Amino acid sequence: MRALEPLLLLDASRASAELGEARRRAAAGSIDASARDAGRAETLWASGARASAYGYAERALDRALEAAAHAGVEDEALSRLLGERWAGRVERARAAACLPAPRSDDELADHHAELYAERLACAGRLAGALEHRTWAPDAIARARWVRWAVGLGVAALFAAFALYQIRFEPPRPQAEASAYRTVDVVQTWPPENAVDRDEMSYWHLPPGETGWLELTLSPPRDVSALRVMNAHDLHADDQNRYDRRRFDHASRAIVVRAYAGGREVAATEYELTRLRALDRDTIPLEARGVERIRIEVTSFWGAGGGLAEVEVLP
Repeated sequence: MRALEPLLLLDASRASAELGEARRRAAAGSIDASARDAGRAETLWASGARASAYGYAERALDRALEAAAHAGVEDEALSRLLGERWAGRVERARAAACLPAPRSDDELADHHAELYAERLACAGRLAGALEHRTWAPDAIARARWVRWAVGLGVAALFAAFALYQIRFEPPRPQAEASAYRTVDVVQTWPPENAVDRDEMSYWHLPPGETGWLELTLSPPRDVSALRVMNAHDLHADDQNRYDRRRFDHASRAIVVRAYAGGREVAATEYELTRLRALDRDTIPLEARGVERIRIEVTSFWGAGGGLAEVEVLP
């Protein structure tokens, strides 16, 4: 139930009922005073009056601890309110009050700067944890309804997005190929690159070879067309800036075949152009219940065939 406290506000509701109006107001006043002192400390520190800022940081923590006392949070209850780690930090910052405070900026040492920052952090954490306890019961009820409404709204958005993904974003096809180009175990151009939705990765056939790329659709689906981006070798200029065609890989003539129920149900021939500004070609392919699509590369530009991206359109 602790995880749901920001929505349910059960602890705040119980504390508000137990404290009564007078103690809630006293705790709220101390929290406001702590926030004012913390603001003054930060302003003074930024302007260079750091000894004065140190004193206001100490007062900010004292006011936050005063608010805790008004709210009925005793020393042993700090760990339940803040957690063990923050409760320990608050205790150490409070115990450091016995250290002599700097009377001028010349007396300010490194440990004073660290203690200044720690006191401000602890004061802010404690005041924030106590704030809900100072709310009136009707304010807590309103906050609970608002938070529930926001939470349900966010959950509805996530549910709608998940439904959209299921209904309108079918799973990516599984890709296989007759072969793919490999230089070493690190530098490869496998068929999966053609369906990873990354325009900068691509499937390449080995240099000088034709072949095929096959997409398996699970579950089978109706298809209206393919949207294809031809392969492109962005590093071709690095290999030979004067003769890009020797190293570039791009498919030219292709045959697209769709299969359903173990038989071919549609086929079309298409000639792709060399890539210009990440263009895509839309290839009509009307078929129902398609289980797999094979793209046969029968000729190529440059050093060999390949494809950058293939998208199956419903």
